[in-house]
Parts: sequence; structure tokens; C-alpha cells
Amino acid sequence: MATVKKKNSMPVFSLVSPQAMGGIHGGDGYSYQDRYIVCNIPKWISDPTFVRLMPEGTGDVDVVFIQNRKHFYDHIQVKNHLVTNSEFADVIKTFLQIHSGTKKVYRTFYLACPQVSADISTFYNKLTRYRDAQKLYTGSDKKALKTTEAALRASLAKLKLQKYYSFIVNHFELEIGKYDFGDTIICKRQFVSYLNEHPKYKEKVFELLSPAYPHLIEQIVSNRGKVFTGQLLHKLIDEAIAGKKAGFKTNVIHIHNWEKGIFEPKANITIDWTKYFDRSIKKVPDSTLWDDVLVPEIVAAKNKLANKTSVRHITFRGKCALSTGISLGMIFPEIGNWTFELMQPPLIDPWRSDAEKKLKYKPIYSEISPSTLGIKSKGDELAIVFNITGKALSDVAGFFKSSAMPLKKIITIQPEAIPGTLSIKNDSEAVALASASKDIIKRMITKYNSKKIHLFYFGPYGLAVFLGQKLTSVGSIQLYEFQDPGYKPSCLLKS
Repeated sequence: MATVKKKNSMPVFSLVSPQAMGGIHGGDGYSYQDRYIVCNIPKWISDPTFVRLMPEGTGDVDVVFIQNRKHFYDHIQVKNHLVTNSEFADVIKTFLQIHSGTKKVYRTFYLACPQVSADISTFYNKLTRYRDAQKLYTGSDKKALKTTEAALRASLAKLKLQKYYSFIVNHFELEIGKYDFGDTIICKRQFVSYLNEHPKYKEKVFELLSPAYPHLIEQIVSNRGKVFTGQLLHKLIDEAIAGKKAGFKTNVIHIHNWEKGIFEPKANITIDWTKYFDRSIKKVPDSTLWDDVLVPEIVAAKNKLANKTSVRHITFRGKCALSTGISLGMIFPEIGNWTFELMQPPLIDPWRSDAEKKLKYKPIYSEISPSTLGIKSKGDELAIVFNITGKALSDVAGFFKSSAMPLKKIITIQPEAIPGTLSIKNDSEAVALASASKDIIKRMITKYNSKKIHLFYFGPYGLAVFLGQKLTSVGSIQLYEFQDPGYKPSCLLKS
């Protein structure tokens, strides 16, 4: 009877095969493997192509990525001991079995372990050099790699894996002893290190630590001539990070324009101008009252604080005209180390003038010839029109046409978003818009050699204060208030 020769075939792989369930069935190495996975999560989620991971899927962890709408898998086996030649061979064979049994959806197979045998280490060093050299040669020049390839194949032969050459070169990676995943402290440090490289969590760390900066500024300015020991500096930083800010000082200013309200915290300085304002008829003070009484009263408040305390932080409360906000900011400028914290309804969180500004914020601005709006186009004066919560240009044009006042150019500025009640989402955007607007105004003043600007502002009060703080060295600024049916001059400020 003839014997039938059986065909050699590789065992069929499935997700419930012993190779796939080895980690789940066995208990050894769990702690080491789990720590490896958690330590690498920050690295994986920092990759924009990352989709998901599956611990103990086809091995210790499978990580899924997507590129051009196609999913790719990285398979990682984690060992908590020195990998010998025989175990390494078993791992490679299992990897290829998975690779073949899953229709090659796996991109890379990783073996992570604290140590490997000398033969494996020698082989992987050669593999690394070979891969690096491959990047240097193209086309017929690749023949220069023949001796390197021969040495690599010889190392694989020593490991009895020569027939796996192509798979290993194209799909295998080895991680040897990067960190001691058996040590919880080391793992925590590595986890935090990786997490801090992720843009989202890098910002979280910044938010956690950044309060120390303004707190130290306040302490240094308030205690000139005082010795700050290392112990005291650590204490101040710890207080700021913990949110305690022991000894934090602020100047509380209440200014009442449209109505006299009750605010917290209680004021160090209160300025009551309610007799000069009437919201029901949109009555505002005339320019003489602004220039001779109101603005000097804010200047007096500033001088009083400057003579009494070196604290440069202001907590502001009040319902005020926009000219009050811009004037307040200009009188307490950023260049003088003054900072503000104020409420900006309907937002709940207060705005701070020292908030970290939004990066790459670009307001939209345009230069308009006055003649296109029926305004005399002469002289060297500019009109700066802020369209933040709405559009003011038509009312501004109406004012200049009725007053027959000539202009060199009209500059309109608006936020990145469409003008509206919530076009500025937070203090970060407000600070960015104020800073960018200052730069635009200075460029326009230089471009048109202007000595005076007419500033029309339609926007949130908080941004008006922040903008005022930044308007230094821009010449004379004439502010305006809207009083139905149009604008009227308020105060003239010298920057």
C-alpha cells in the first residue's frame, strides 16, 4: 500500500489560538506588561494616526492606526526576562504565523524585553545598521549592501532563522531594556515624560505651573529690596501651583457708569459716575467732562495706588461705558506691569489680562479709502473701527460725513470669528486680539505717518480694557461713544 506524503503547512492562526491567548491564559508577567502598555499610551495617542489599542488581543497588545482610510496594526509582545535564542526563534515563528493568518494586516511586530542573548543583540545591531544603510543607496548602488546583507544573513543562520529573513527585515522591531517596567517609580516618570510631549497635556502642565509666574511677579514688585531665599521661592511657587497664593494681594476697583451695583470683592477704590450717565436715553458725558473730570479721576486713582502700594494687580468690577474701559487700560498700562481680572458676561469665568494669548491668532483687518464712503480723503488722521460684537462702519461713516472731518484712511478690525456676542470665547483670545490689534494700529500709523487716530469700538468691555493697556506710543487717541442717532466724541487720550 502506497503511503501518502503529508504536505507541510503552517498552523492556522486565530484570535482564540494558544498564541493569541497566551497572556490571557497565563498569569506571569502581567504587572510588567501592563506597565509597559500604560507607559506607552501617551506616545501612541500623540500619533495623529492612532485609533485604538487592545491589551491581550493577539498577544500582549495590538495598536491600531489609520492611514489613507486603511487600518494598520502593530503587534507587541512584552517579556519580563532575558530572551534566549530558542525563545526568540519561537517568537519570530509566532509573529509570522500571525502575519500570515490575518491576511497581513499587521504592519510591524515588536518584541519588548529587558535583555536578550549576545547572539540576538549582535544580530539586531547588524539589522539596524543595514536598515540605516538602505536609506543611503538607490537603484544599482544597492549592490554596495551585499556584504552587509551577507553578514546579517549569517547572524540569522546562527539563530536558525535564515528562512525568516524577508519577514524580519520588513516587519520586525526589537525594544531592549528601554526602561525598567518592573519599577513603579520609573514607570510613572516615563509615563509623565511621554504625556508631557502630547500637545493637549503639555498645555495642561503649562496651565498647572504658569500661575507661579504672575504670583512671583507680584511678590517681586511688592517687595523690592527684600531678600528671597531659596526656601521662600519654593514656598511661593508651591502656593501658586496649589492655588493657595498665600499673601496674594490685589487692588479692587469699582467704577459705576450706567448703574451703581453691589460687587464682590469689596472695593479699595470706588468711582461713581452714575449722575453723568443715563442708560434709558443712552446719555453719556460730553468730551469736556471726560477730559477735565472723568479721566483725571482715574489718573488720580492710579497715582493713589502707586504711592500706597507696589501691588500691580487690579480686580475690576462695574458696568461701564466702553470709553471708560479703554481709558482705564491706558492709564494702567501693561508696560507698567499692571494686570487686570474682570468679569465678562455672559461668560462665567473671569478674564485676566495676563492670560496666555492664543497662538497664531490673526484678526481680520482692512484699509478703506474714505472717499468710497463719501468722506473727505485728506490729512493724516486715521479712523480705527473695531467690529467685534457687531458692525459699526456705517455709523462711523455717518459721523464723519455729518461732521465734514477729513481722514487719510479707515482701518477696520474684527476677530477671526464672525462678529457677534460670542466672537471672543475667552481671555486667551481677547489678549491675542488686543496684542495683534496694537501691532496693526502701529503699522498703520507708521505707514500713513499719522499723529492722531479716531477709535470707534464695538465690542466686549474686557477686551476694551486689554486693548487700552497695550496702546502705548501711538500718539493721540480720540475715543467715541454711541449716543442715538450716532457717535459723539468722548475723551482725548495721549499715549
